[in-house]
Amino acid sequence: MRNIIPIVLLFSLFDVNAAPAGVVSSFEYIFETTNLPSLNNAGQVAFQHSSSILRWEPGSSSVTTIASSGNTVGSRTIDGFFGTRTSINDAGIVAFRARYTGSSSGGIVVGGGGSLTEVAFDSFASDLGARPRVNNLNQVVYTANDGEDIRREVIGNSTITTIATDSEFGFTPSPTPAMNNNGDVVFQGNRMSPFEQGIYTGTPSNRITIGTNADTLRSFSVAPDINDSLEAVYVATFDVPSPNDFDGLYFDSPTISPIRIAGGPDFIDGTFYNSNPNITSNGEVYVSATHSVDGTGIYRWDGATLQRLIGEGDSLDGGIIQSVFLGHDSVNDAGQFAFRATIDNGTSTRNALFVGSVSAVPEPRSLLALGAGFLCVALRFRRRNLQCSGALSSARNDECTSVT
Repeated sequence: MRNIIPIVLLFSLFDVNAAPAGVVSSFEYIFETTNLPSLNNAGQVAFQHSSSILRWEPGSSSVTTIASSGNTVGSRTIDGFFGTRTSINDAGIVAFRARYTGSSSGGIVVGGGGSLTEVAFDSFASDLGARPRVNNLNQVVYTANDGEDIRREVIGNSTITTIATDSEFGFTPSPTPAMNNNGDVVFQGNRMSPFEQGIYTGTPSNRITIGTNADTLRSFSVAPDINDSLEAVYVATFDVPSPNDFDGLYFDSPTISPIRIAGGPDFIDGTFYNSNPNITSNGEVYVSATHSVDGTGIYRWDGATLQRLIGEGDSLDGGIIQSVFLGHDSVNDAGQFAFRATIDNGTSTRNALFVGSVSAVPEPRSLLALGAGFLCVALRFRRRNLQCSGALSSARNDECTSVT
């Protein structure tokens, strides 16, 4: 059996503080649109606007058209886009979902400003499910078969790697998988045998558990995120009776018990289920959520403190913010975060994209290690039943132990 840390003891570890002066050094206006952005480590921002997929270039502030209605992908012609979400890797390759002319068909398509490449096709575009994600290995992860399968392909290589299927997991609702730069895919599912709810990575032959209802959690969100160290962030509900039955934001990995970053009653119950949490390579977590007092805001967890970076009521670009929202794949390792803001200038409101820059990026893992060392005086970390393999980085293989 696993040794489980009582998560309720972690509820008061991280207080919500306003960002100290100088934490956010600047905000840069990107584009006027209602859709959400994605961001890479080069500072490029990808997004859909009207009938085009666009990429904003830092430095020049110019915009590159990646795809538009009327463009061809092989023998097919793009008629529009669906899902409005994009993903961009560090080479500027953008992944998105396109509809094709003359039928209900569609595809997962990638491009970098030149010719377009189709990764996957379906005669019913909606069956491709959640938005795709592209990494620095030019791998693309997406859902297919009406959202019941999670697949990974390399751009230009038609070989499909099956990550998970509906026969192993009851995918209701359809998952929104994320992927790191090693090709590890994280997703939410209801495992059929043995039955459990949770957050998983790995493949059918080497399934790795990150968090499950064995951790006194339930109702896991469909859109977790993962970094190259197999550290994940996700949303779940703490499974105890009211008044503590709040949804919360959790940091987790295959080798630790989940750490609750934030939740009710400080935040409006249900707000995190509508969020898109992001995790960086050094373990920082960014999320947009609605605080019970401060309203909608963007928050960053640095491993010790949850800081409000910007939000409702703040001044931005000549007006007052009414709401802010982060998308998937919208933070990078340089301390930047891309977001959409609704701004009231006194006579009208507008929606626009911005990039904020955090002036200093600490090392969350060192802070976590200090806290973990303190907790271990009274508590024992659980180790999951885990077969260490190539899915785990070599730096972590010596940490993996099988516990019965």
